[in-house]
Amino acid sequence: MITVRINTQDLVSSLFMRLTVSGIFSLMLGSFFLPGCWASFPSKILLATHNQAPYGSYQPSGSFDGLAYQVVECALAQLGVAFNLHVVPWKRAQREVYIGVADGFFAASQNSERDKYAVKSRSILEQQWTWYFLKTAKMKPDNKQFKHQARVSSFLGANMHSYLKQQGYQVLSVPPGSTKQLVQMLKLKRIDAALASSDVMEHVLKDNRWHGQLVAHPFKSKPLAVYFGIPFIKRYPAFLGAFNQQVANCRM
Repeated sequence: MITVRINTQDLVSSLFMRLTVSGIFSLMLGSFFLPGCWASFPSKILLATHNQAPYGSYQPSGSFDGLAYQVVECALAQLGVAFNLHVVPWKRAQREVYIGVADGFFAASQNSERDKYAVKSRSILEQQWTWYFLKTAKMKPDNKQFKHQARVSSFLGANMHSYLKQQGYQVLSVPPGSTKQLVQMLKLKRIDAALASSDVMEHVLKDNRWHGQLVAHPFKSKPLAVYFGIPFIKRYPAFLGAFNQQVANCRM
């Protein structure tokens, strides 16, 4: 009869080592194949925007802040992604993503032209397109001839301006560069109506003490998002899904 002596202490130590090594390997393997792995994100990105309150604008202190900016900042912070901000005229902000200078631009509503070179994120803010006109205006949005006879405009580079042209409205060939200039054109009766974001227009009216001078006519809901360039999304395919999830958290 052969007697086998087992050293229980050595056996326990051996099993523990095997389990530990196996666990570490499984953890490493799982992390490697995790779709949202942090390593698949850029360390820093460049975003383009414009100076437009209340979505994002320069504050009296010199800092940049706003409703859209805060959601973007929060989402990227949760992902551990730093960002530089390039504040330029709105049309140029979009152009910078188109030519690959910037990785994304915000805050933007969806249109087919932007979809050709960039991918829209989850909505970061709600937005209401609204018609504005003088109380004395004879041509109003609910008039049958409004679309074909009223002189209308939005500001340069706005999705609203592209929409008006595509839909056959009588749009100014050279739109103004800001919502404030739109109001000035209305007051001078150079246009019959202006299409603007209600949040932006209300801020402009309040800031310039113009409340009560215009009539508002709600038109269309167009949520705002961040547009990321297609080359950027291809380079970091896990980024957009993770960013969208953090946007949901930051908007709560």
